Amino acid sequence: MVKPSSVPYIAGMTSETSPLAPASAGHFDNDVAIAVRRAVPVLVTASPERAVAIVRAIAARAGAAIHDIVTCDIAAGANVLASIAACDPNGSPGRSRVLWLKDVHLLTPFQQAALANALSDPAGYVRARARHIVASTDVDLFERIGARTFDRRLFYCLNTVHIMAD
Repeated sequence: MVKPSSVPYIAGMTSETSPLAPASAGHFDNDVAIAVRRAVPVLVTASPERAVAIVRAIAARAGAAIHDIVTCDIAAGANVLASIAACDPNGSPGRSRVLWLKDVHLLTPFQQAALANALSDPAGYVRARARHIVASTDVDLFERIGARTFDRRLFYCLNTVHIMAD
């Protein structure tokens, strides 16, 4: 997978790490800690099973329970704006403040542009409602940018911290 030098990169889990490994396992714990401490969008490039484990680890480290993760399953036709609205900005720290954009590569071009615009405003609606934004995909978005099927602006908005798992 191509990793442009201008994009921050976190190694993520190795093939020896269980897809359901706890957040305290080796360097994976450090990767998750960086993602949580920075409170910036995280892009997870991994299989769906590993993406679940990574999102759960980020939520746990952020102080949110698994049932407090707002999941926007794009493959199932979930509405991104409704998922953002479901995040509770006034909840206890971390509670319902983790937004998981599952299968982000399936967004339509219109949805990609709208989400890129919303994420580019650091004091905007999305950031006010969701403290931790995690987007996951199992495809190489950098290749999709080259093929002009994924919005470059959205890629860089989501790719502040990148966790990749084999």
